[in-house]
Amino acid sequence: MAEVIGQYAIGDFSATMDRLPGEIACISEAMDEVKRNLQGVKDEIAHLANAAARGDFAMRGDEAAYQHAFQDIIKSLNALMEVSSRGLTDVG
Repeated sequence: MAEVIGQYAIGDFSATMDRLPGEIACISEAMDEVKRNLQGVKDEIAHLANAAARGDFAMRGDEAAYQHAFQDIIKSLNALMEVSSRGLTDVG
């Protein structure tokens, strides 16, 4: 488990933890959720960055899909997209 968490901590999501049996299966489920959320935030960032590179500042990330710090990250990116959109409109 520590090895997999260590890989996630540096952004390598290629590993999947072996399933734990019985009462400790909840640890496997928690690790799955960690991986899913980290990959989701990474994908949201890439999606918004690609939209911005295309000049599409109307795109927004799904804030409701996340909680706490992850939600704050998506909110901040959405705010950046909004400011960029307004700034370009003002320049135009």
